[in-house]
This record gives sequence, structure tokens and C-alpha cells, in this order.
Amino acid sequence: MSYTRLILYCTVFITGSAVLIMEVAAVRMLAPYFGSSLFVFSSILTVVLFALSLGYYFGGKFSDKHPYHIPLYSIITLGGLSLLGLTLIATYSLPHIAPGTPLGIGPLFFSIIFFLLPAFLLGIDSPYVIKLLSKNVSVDESGRIVGSTFFWSTAGSITGSLMAGFFLIPTFGLKATMSGTAIILIILGIVGGLLIKSLLKKEGQYDSRNDLKLKKPIMVALLATVLMTYLLFEHTLYANTIFEKHGYYSHIVIFDGEYEGRPARFLKRDINNSSAIFLENDELVYRYAQFADFFPVIKPEGQRFLMLGGGAYTIPRKLNLDHPELLIDTVEIEPILFELAKEYFRLPETEKIINHLMDARVFLRQNSEKYDWVFIDTFSTGFYIPPHLVTREFFELLKDSITEDGVVFINFIARAENHVERNLIGSFSKTLMDVFPHVELYITRPEFDKDKIVQNLVYVLSKNDNGGNLLPDELTIRTKDGSMKLKDLRIEPVDTIKSKDTVFTDNKNAVESLLLKERFIY
Repeated sequence: MSYTRLILYCTVFITGSAVLIMEVAAVRMLAPYFGSSLFVFSSILTVVLFALSLGYYFGGKFSDKHPYHIPLYSIITLGGLSLLGLTLIATYSLPHIAPGTPLGIGPLFFSIIFFLLPAFLLGIDSPYVIKLLSKNVSVDESGRIVGSTFFWSTAGSITGSLMAGFFLIPTFGLKATMSGTAIILIILGIVGGLLIKSLLKKEGQYDSRNDLKLKKPIMVALLATVLMTYLLFEHTLYANTIFEKHGYYSHIVIFDGEYEGRPARFLKRDINNSSAIFLENDELVYRYAQFADFFPVIKPEGQRFLMLGGGAYTIPRKLNLDHPELLIDTVEIEPILFELAKEYFRLPETEKIINHLMDARVFLRQNSEKYDWVFIDTFSTGFYIPPHLVTREFFELLKDSITEDGVVFINFIARAENHVERNLIGSFSKTLMDVFPHVELYITRPEFDKDKIVQNLVYVLSKNDNGGNLLPDELTIRTKDGSMKLKDLRIEPVDTIKSKDTVFTDNKNAVESLLLKERFIY
């Protein structure tokens, strides 16, 4: 194999890798504003595949008109520059314009704006390389050339996909991954073009049409690369940020601010302000979290507590402070959060809190313990609900994991009322009532319009239905201006169910379409 052919195969390997790195990173780039939902994945896949198909088509036509090497590497350079430039624009613009964009159109719109052009330019690569490799071979060898080109391109895509998810983004972060990929493409375009030009001369296959004046374009490309990279890393999302990193499952930001006029520290995961602590005391911040204080009221003799969804571990921390003898198991899928909670959210080093790094449903399936109390906080306030954590099968596992008089609290985010025939809150309530004999439901923001504004809702579940409510009417939760009694927050779960609401199952689960319906259509 000649060196020229080897460089061309390396070229399709690198560009194939770059496409998948960009694709995986694109999901994480949009997640802080639209969640990691099917709508984000579908939008990005649609746009990238559409752009690649256009690139394949026009790449074939362009290579027929310009069957020599320098145009190919110029296009690769432009692909790198467009990826770097659009990443820069996205970094500065998305925080300001994405939050007001509906879920139904936002992911697709921003995917087109930020990823169509670079994917299109990189899609030109494979047919162009096939054209160049086929110039000096017989028709009998054309199949081998096509097969080899797509083999190396696909091998690059596989490598890029694995590297992005398992190493690059978790290790270096989103900005470094995107900018690094773009810079590699720019270097490939410049260095690869110059190198292959030199090799063609040595191999006696040089085409004089490669004699283009490249000095000034190369200088402009390098200067633009340096400037855009500098501006990209100068950007800070929050003024009071004390930690920022892309984890395996979410974009993690820790920052200081105020909540209801009091200094607080926040954990933000993607679009979701998932946890917070007051800097001046150990009170639970969010209203839904304050329900954790009621577990001892319901079952004062309880000994084991299970927290599904750790976040900043504020609820386990508070329970450990108030009940140091309590055995607490926490289940969190994001690896870094447990250590961050110790460093930034005053989670104590104690043998009483045991962290399990795994998916909540996997834990319940493997679990052999019986818990007196369970608190579930796995549902984002943004645009994503893990579908496998809302089904009848999941709640049957949960029911088997609690003692006979055990109690489950669930923080669920939705509209408390809905006038459509089928809705998110109604189907979720119906699913819970299909498994648990006793279901209570509490709103946390009675000042909100229950039919128009999404809020935290707290479900209380029990295996036994002895009549009456588990939580006494006179219990209160703290608010900015005082307190509210639970009797003023209670609503009937059956009243949320409409005529066409259905039970979520593993086989048939409409949670994401209902989420889209709630957040966008109505």
C-alpha cells in the first residue's frame, strides 16, 4: 500500500471518528436546555444523517469535477473551522435563547443550526476519497476500494463514539472535546493536504491542479482557530460557579446564589436545579425535600432508609444529622456526585450512608433488603423522565423492597391538573394506584395555576390502606413567608385521572409523548 493511499484511509478514519464525537457531544450540548430525551436524540440523529446524505451526494458530484487532492483537504479544514465556530456560537447563545424554545421544535431547530454544516462538509469526505483512490485502478478493483473506504470510515465512527462517551467528554469536558475535534480536523486538512501533495510528487502521480496558493488561507485558518479557541474557553456559564464538569450522564454545575432571600449553594444538572443547601444552616431548601422530615412521624421505629437519586445528597445528609443511628442506602447513577456532595454540600464521612453507583431499577432488581422508608428523586424538572422508572413493573419491584408498613415518597414534576383526555399526571397516578393500595398526593406550590404551571408534586405510597391519611393534616412545610399545612396541599390522586389515561408498562409506555404534550402542545 502506497503512503498516499494510507493517508487517505487515515483521513476517512479521522473524519468518521469526528462525526460520531460531534454527534455524541451534540446530545450533551443540548441536554442542559432540553434534557436527554428521545426528542434530542432523534433530532440530532435526523440532522446528522440528513447532512451526511447530502454530503455523500454532493461529494460524489464535486469529486467528479475536481478529482484531485487539495480540494478534499480544504473541505476538511472548513469542516473543522465550522465545527469550532458553531460550537463557539452555541456556547454563547444557547443559555440565552434555548430556555424559551418549546421542546417540540427546539432540539431539531438547534441541531440544524449548529450541526448541519459540519456534518455536511465531513460527509463529502468518503465519496471524494473513493474517487481519488479509484483513479489509477481497474474496474475490477473498484469494489475493494469502496469497501475499504467505508470500512475505515465506519471503524473511525465506532472509535469516535466509544471515545466520546467513555473517555473524552467525562475526562476533558464538552468544550475541550468539541474544540479538540475541530482542531484535529483543521490540522488534518492543512498538514494532510501539504503532506499528500509532497508524496504525490515523489510517487510521480502529481496533478498540477493541486498548485493552489494556500499560504494566506492557511494563515487565516490558523488565526481563526486560535481566536475561536480562546473565546470558547473564556466563556463562563454562571458568575458564581465553583465547579463545572460534564459527567457521564449530565452536565454538572455547582454555584452559589440565593433562594428565597437566603444564601444557598446549588447543584444544577443539565436544565435541572436538582439540589441545594442553605449556607447558614442545615434546613432542607426545596419544599418537596422537606417531606423527608415526615418519615419518622409515620414510622418512628424505622431503621433503614433508601434514597433513589442522590443529587447533592441533601436528604441523606439531613436525615443523618437528625437520626445518626439510621442506616441509609443511596442509589445514584452519576459517579462523581457522591464525592462532590462531600466536598461542596457538607455530606459527612460516615458508615451509616452507603452509596450504590448504579441505575435505580437495577438496584431494586438486585436488592434483597427491606426498607422502612424510600424517597424517590429521579425525575428531572426539565424535559426528561426515565421511562423505565415510571412503569408498573418498576413499582412492583419497589413494593417488594419495602417492609409491610413501609412508606414511599416520590418527587414528581408535572402539572397538577389537566383538562385533556390523556395526560402525564393522570397516567402516572393510575400506574401508582394499580400497584399500591394507598396513594396520597400533595402539591408544593398552591399559588401556581395547577393547569398551566409545572410544579413539584409529592406522592406518598403504602402497601396498606387502612383508611385516612398517613400524613397528619397539621404537619407543615416551610415557605418564604411562613409555613403551609399539609391539609391545604393535599389533592385526590383519582381526580387527576382522565378518561384515556393508561397504566405505564414496560411494553407500552407513553411517558415521553405525554411529557411533550404537556410541555409543548398544551
